[in-house]
Amino acid sequence: MMDTEKADSRLLFLSAEIPKFASKVQELASDDAKLGDMSEKGCLPLFLAVRFGKAVGMVEGANAPALVALVKEQIPNLTDEE
Repeated sequence: MMDTEKADSRLLFLSAEIPKFASKVQELASDDAKLGDMSEKGCLPLFLAVRFGKAVGMVEGANAPALVALVKEQIPNLTDEE
């Protein structure tokens, strides 16, 4: 079984406009995350992995290998019903 099988029932990808959600992203991000002024990021992708209301990982930019690694690391295990 693949690590990401049935991913649609195990994780969500959400998108948000930075001007509207920058303060929430900053709040969720860990203190050591160096996000800087998010309004200057333009259209730079930012992937923030959140579990139980706390950021557990971040990928800045279009870095597919890092994003795949983050998803595989953080995706919840399949339940017996799945």
